[in-house]
Amino acid sequence: MTETTTARTGPACSAEEQAQTDARLGRTYRPGRAPSQPLPGAEPHPGFGYRREEHGNMLIERDVAIPTRRGTVYADVFRPRNATQVPVIVGYAPFGKHPHLDIETLWAGSGIPFETLSDFVPWEQFDPVPWTEWGYAIAIVDGVGNWYSEGDATYFTPEEAWAGHDIVEWLAQCDWSTGKVGWGGVSYFAMTAWSVAATKPPHLAAILPWDAASDCYREAFLHAGIPSFPFIHGWMQLTGTGQQRVEDMEAGMRDHPTFDEYWQCRVADWKAVDVPTYAVTEFPNNLHLRGTVEAWRGISSPDKFLEIRGDKEWEGFYQPESVQRQKEFFDRYLKDVDNSVSEWPRVRIGVRTREDQWTFRDETDWPLPDVTYETLWLDADAGALNTQRPEVAAAVSYPSTDDSGAATFDIRFDERVEMTGNAKLRLWISTDLSNDADLFVGVEKLDQDGKRVPFTFSQMYDDGPMGFGWLRASHRALDEERSTPERPWHSHARRDWLVHGKPVPVDIEIWPNSVLFEPGESLRVIVKGTPVQRYSGRFEIVFAPLHNAGTHTIHTGGEFDSHLYLPVMKR
Repeated sequence: MTETTTARTGPACSAEEQAQTDARLGRTYRPGRAPSQPLPGAEPHPGFGYRREEHGNMLIERDVAIPTRRGTVYADVFRPRNATQVPVIVGYAPFGKHPHLDIETLWAGSGIPFETLSDFVPWEQFDPVPWTEWGYAIAIVDGVGNWYSEGDATYFTPEEAWAGHDIVEWLAQCDWSTGKVGWGGVSYFAMTAWSVAATKPPHLAAILPWDAASDCYREAFLHAGIPSFPFIHGWMQLTGTGQQRVEDMEAGMRDHPTFDEYWQCRVADWKAVDVPTYAVTEFPNNLHLRGTVEAWRGISSPDKFLEIRGDKEWEGFYQPESVQRQKEFFDRYLKDVDNSVSEWPRVRIGVRTREDQWTFRDETDWPLPDVTYETLWLDADAGALNTQRPEVAAAVSYPSTDDSGAATFDIRFDERVEMTGNAKLRLWISTDLSNDADLFVGVEKLDQDGKRVPFTFSQMYDDGPMGFGWLRASHRALDEERSTPERPWHSHARRDWLVHGKPVPVDIEIWPNSVLFEPGESLRVIVKGTPVQRYSGRFEIVFAPLHNAGTHTIHTGGEFDSHLYLPVMKR
């Protein structure tokens, strides 16, 4: 490797300035877990220090030191042996660049085709063996402050993005590099693509964010205002290894329940992203779906492609057809190969029917330009969704802390209906024993016999709802400029508490979807005070603590315009 440094641009990161930033934003830290003490069940660290390995035609350089304005970070670089001009794909995350987690056991049910992967694959990253054979270098970087990389670890911050900027520029100047750099991977590897690209590194040529939440407040840490402390506690176990301090995101959730500057600075300037982008997510994904779509819509790149699949997060990433498309994309923008990417549709979506059954369809944009919207009115008396607004007011209540408590509303279709796009559920809600309410919404499909149709869900599961949404009622205030009739955008800037027995309107965002209903099949909306579906896997998003007590009451008809605003395709 050449010991070339890059010119420092963007915000400075002296210790004093960093301390001032931390104080202004209210960040807190905890000691990092020593790299020599891995999580239970994880393989020990292989040891730290620069070394070279050769495996067939692949050269591996371990613990390559890369200087950044946040300190030196360390990368494992895989590249073709004896090659002198290769482009680089960067993967940056806090989980550990060395394969040390028993992915096959921990993530059983993920659908990952483990038999197709080499032993060199870190979790959520490209397999270096085929990629080096195709003439690429893969640089897997331990994030700032993680493992043996220097500095204090922060997550999704501008400081981290500018370190990524420096990583791109340093790798571009290596004597074996063509100077063209890509960035990508799954989840954290993908989420950093938005923020790094927004800093505009001169040598960043393309990004491939696969499941890239782009607003970690709304989509990961506090879904629509509802905290997921148990989930984030497990996440901190995976990310909290380092020699210095690591940011305490659990403390951040406690200290910053609204969308203040602590969270605002973690959302990239999407308009600043102008490099070619291939963004991928899945309709069943309750972590990354919304953010991948929103960032893709907001970036300014003229060459941007969106794919919304029907399978699981990691399953789709490693499918041979997916790997081939990943290669074609990077071939086009890192190697200037004139290939089929020039004919790709701007958008392709997986239209779903049930479980894991879905079919790709090419589209020109998202939302689909020819989508129309229909209003289905909630009827509490009949437990129904109607095309006509009920004239008489009615109400239905459920116990808010009981998993068995729920309100349901059904409609049976007498013709084929395709629901594709964003949806909104407006509810008039009141409570009796709490000044707040956590609302969990599931959208279900029932077959012609009235039986529930399960769908692939999240990263691991096969029997989830077809659609979902959440809202903490005290966070119901809308950002009027960003909200649209089909997609409410909550500001999360303040908390408006409920008053005993007084109904208030809340607009709940139903995340994007595409599902086909045949005649005789039904759509059901479920509203609960607890998660619609319970699981027990490591990657279940567990919400707690909840703001529920007593009963929730939903008011419909008369003066209460409770309704589902539904996207419908009529082709």
